[in-house]
Amino acid sequence: MRETIKQKLDSELRNKKFKQFIYFFFALVTIAVIVSFIVNRAETKGTYVIGHVVNRHTKLHDEGHTNYLIVEVPTENKLVYVRVPTKDIVKVNTKVQLRRMMKTSSGKSRYIFLKYIEQPPSS
Repeated sequence: MRETIKQKLDSELRNKKFKQFIYFFFALVTIAVIVSFIVNRAETKGTYVIGHVVNRHTKLHDEGHTNYLIVEVPTENKLVYVRVPTKDIVKVNTKVQLRRMMKTSSGKSRYIFLKYIEQPPSS
């Protein structure tokens, strides 16, 4: 009889420790997510750049297609892929205005398409 009481007490103690571990783990994950949002938001800065569209690229998928522009940006050594909204027409050999989002900690850049820069017709 004493053995069964000891087993019950051990089982209850294990359950209590497991619940404490679950609460601690949940609190730790919540704090980590909140801190990552604060840190990632603080280290991003954006600037406007103008580039020249060299080519275009289209990816087909189940929901339709996604258009990308291949843009030559003067500040970058390589060509930049920029996603174009579906409502915009794809134009090659034109200038575009992009927003460059750069993480200050890593130096990595991401570009967002803003608009085409229309050039006046030459007469």
